[in-house]
Amino acid sequence: MNNEKFRNSVLAKAKMVCGFTSEQLMMLENILIEEMRGFTLKQEETQLMIRDNENEKLLNIFLVRKEFVNLSKGSISNYKGFLGKFIADTPKSLKDVTTDDLRIYLSLYKKERGVSDRTADNYRLTFSSFFGFLHDNGYIPTNPTAALEPIKYKAKCREFLTRLEVEKIRRKITDIREEAMFEMFYSTGCRVSEIADMNLSDINFDNNSIKVCGKGDKERIVLLTDKAKLALLDYLNVREDKNEDGTLSSDAVFVNSKGKHARLGKSTYESMIKAMATRAGIKRNVTPHVLRHTFATHLLETTTIDVVQALLGHVKADTTKIYAKISMNKIQHDFNLAVL
Repeated sequence: MNNEKFRNSVLAKAKMVCGFTSEQLMMLENILIEEMRGFTLKQEETQLMIRDNENEKLLNIFLVRKEFVNLSKGSISNYKGFLGKFIADTPKSLKDVTTDDLRIYLSLYKKERGVSDRTADNYRLTFSSFFGFLHDNGYIPTNPTAALEPIKYKAKCREFLTRLEVEKIRRKITDIREEAMFEMFYSTGCRVSEIADMNLSDINFDNNSIKVCGKGDKERIVLLTDKAKLALLDYLNVREDKNEDGTLSSDAVFVNSKGKHARLGKSTYESMIKAMATRAGIKRNVTPHVLRHTFATHLLETTTIDVVQALLGHVKADTTKIYAKISMNKIQHDFNLAVL
């Protein structure tokens, strides 16, 4: 678009949208001619296009790298969404982005989106991963995140159920599928996505173990208690999706009780767990992830962090240590043994 076409476009919109008179349009045209003297829109537009293409190219290189190291699809999608918006918003080449640019962007993003300090700090870590990669691989001369300070936030205490609350839920369970589902979450500490994707062929009933595919497609082994095993076998025995030879038609662990007996989705697990807790009179928002926290907290009362880390599938021990901070029962128990 050249200068004349741009002026004509602005004048047409001023007349259509603002109702400018002929006299006002003439004044606006004179202002545009004067202010645009010495500028060529075509050259500026081309520069913007080159900048955008280069920035998007670097983002794609970064995302391909994340795929190569088997980062989960969800994490890659989060990277793409946030960094893609940043690239669309910034008028600069990534080579010219400064630490102050990132500070201002995070501050505005936090205010406009109303995100928490913890979420904002996660976005800071996203920037650090992205710009650190670009700098380490020679795509940008300096790393603007090297001096980008962490955003302080108050650590949120992870919610978990007491043993009494667990028993209350058990007493209010209404059918075999609910019982098997609850015991599966509480026994294994699995994420809701892991149980949703779990197959019967992953379960070894001889040794009460299950092969789970976790974050980043990393496999680990989780264990079933005898109570969970019996509840699951009872449920499988009454499932109605059976072939003529008595085998189940679906390899999914949990399926819809009606219709085509399709594999349950994550939202169904979430609503069912919430309903169980509500019937038990628990006012808090109980989710599958709260059951995961409950599993870890209760297990730490009798075992060590490295065991819990392995069962939860945490890569870093620091992620598991947060459960040690809230497992006061074990602290009290060990203290009593030491002083009595």
